[in-house]
Amino acid sequence: MNTDIQDTIEITSPVIKRNLGNILIVEDESLIGWSIGNILKRAGYRVTVVESGEEALGKINSTRFDIVVTDFMLPKINGFEVAAHVKSLYPKAPVVLMSAYEESKAMLNLFTHTVDYYIQKPFALSEIITVVRRFIAQRDKNDLSSASPSF
Repeated sequence: MNTDIQDTIEITSPVIKRNLGNILIVEDESLIGWSIGNILKRAGYRVTVVESGEEALGKINSTRFDIVVTDFMLPKINGFEVAAHVKSLYPKAPVVLMSAYEESKAMLNLFTHTVDYYIQKPFALSEIITVVRRFIAQRDKNDLSSASPSF
């Protein structure tokens, strides 16, 4: 009898797709933003791409993102300011900073509490995927360790 119940549950239970993660890309160079967004979408992530710090703040205020990947040099509001805003709302959300400027890497010492990872431009798109996967795996590990079993 238990077998019949189990078979029925397996047959009638809906298939639930796993949420890989919701990612915000902040990049004022359209082609770079599109490329990063496209490769992450193809890898199964939900991706929002914006081209300014102002747009990023609006999206961050209205949507929870698992990871924010931001360029450093943005008009008006730079990547460090975007990172600080993310951390003020979601302290555990990883922020990845991209930059072509060596000075921004040196400045990371001042912003270690807001930036979790730094990527030097130019970079291979595979590096972005590796970094995102690592942070999502860490999120999933933390979710599992903090979850209590429910019956």
